[in-house]
Amino acid sequence: MPTMIEGADHKVDEICERLVTGQPLGDETDLSLDEFVALYQKIGQQVNIKQRVDIVLQNDRAFVQFTDLPPGNGIVYVKSKRRLIPGDFSRTVANAVFHGDVLASTFKEQIKEDRANILIAGAIGLFFVFLLFALGNSVASTYAGYLITPDQFPAAERVSSDN
Repeated sequence: MPTMIEGADHKVDEICERLVTGQPLGDETDLSLDEFVALYQKIGQQVNIKQRVDIVLQNDRAFVQFTDLPPGNGIVYVKSKRRLIPGDFSRTVANAVFHGDVLASTFKEQIKEDRANILIAGAIGLFFVFLLFALGNSVASTYAGYLITPDQFPAAERVSSDN
């Protein structure tokens, strides 16, 4: 008698075979998150490329479409006992595009996600600050030099107070 895990492995193997060969999926396409991870890894081993996956999140369910597999319409359903978030999939799925009920991330999570963009923007901003400082410092030092000894600039005309 097969155990629950062996039955799940058989289910994942069957769905994987149908997705890779382009056959229509049966009604038993509801998977747990762990079963989906196993399915994604098996497909990656068989096809030997990272699959683009479109994921529509709807609270405790997700509709997952393997877009790059022929004919491109294999959809499996992932169920969970809790709300599914992009982080549940992003640890295993390399090319995921999320749609639907995507939770707004916290400020801390947003900073982590946008770290590279923030560093680039900060570096560009710092460059312009130094550039403005250097230009301003150059103009200010030239003007200060003129105020100290105006005779060193013969082209500058001075207004005499002899009127």
